[in-house]
Amino acid sequence: MATLSLGNQTIFTQSGNDAPVMNNGILNFNTTNHSFTVKGVDAPIVGANYSTSDDANSGQLAIYNGNTKLWGITEGGWVQNPNVPYFHVEKDDVSSYASGGEIVFNVSALDNTNGYNTSTGRFTVPVSGTYFLAFYGLKRDPNYINGVFAKNGSQYRQNQFYQYHVDSSEQNIVHISTLMELSAGDFVSVRLDAIGGGDFYFGPNKHNGFLGYLLG
Repeated sequence: MATLSLGNQTIFTQSGNDAPVMNNGILNFNTTNHSFTVKGVDAPIVGANYSTSDDANSGQLAIYNGNTKLWGITEGGWVQNPNVPYFHVEKDDVSSYASGGEIVFNVSALDNTNGYNTSTGRFTVPVSGTYFLAFYGLKRDPNYINGVFAKNGSQYRQNQFYQYHVDSSEQNIVHISTLMELSAGDFVSVRLDAIGGGDFYFGPNKHNGFLGYLLG
C-alpha cells in the first residue's frame, strides 16, 4: 500500500500493484501571505521556427500564485520558469576607462527585476543563489587588462585578459565572466584594476555590456 500525504492530510491511498490513482483536480497550498495552486493545464506549443516543433497537444504540470504562472514542466520534460532574475545593461556614451575605473552602464536593455541601478552601476540581487555574471567591451592596443567583479563593494574575483598583438591599432572585444554565490540584498558591480596598455573602451555601437542571471 502506498499513501501520499501533505502535512496531516492524506491525498490518496493506493493498494495493490495494479491500482493507479487518478486525480484530475487541483492542489492548493497556503502560506500566511500567499496561496499556491498546482494543476495540469493545456499549453500548446506554437510558433516554432518553420513549425517543426509545434505541438498542439502539449500540456504542463504548473504552479500558480493566483493567476500568475510561476513554473511549468511539459509532458516531454521541457521546463518553463518565467521569473528567473536576469539583466543586461549597456553604455551609449563614448568613454574610455583607465586603471581603477568603476564601470557604470547607463542603459538597461533587459532587467526583469529592475535590480540594476544605472546611476551607481550596481545590480542588487532579488533572491539568493548562484549567478552567472559577465562584462565585455572593446580593448584597444596590445597588452593586458585586469577586470574585477565586486560584491558589496569589495573585490570578489579578478580575471586577467591578455592580448598577444604587436600592432597598436588592433582592437578586440574582451569578455570576462564568473560565477558568484550571492544572497538576497547583495549587490555586484564591475571595474578595471589595471590596464597594461591602450584603453578598455565603451561607446554607442553595442560593443559593450554587463549581464547576469540566476543559475539556481
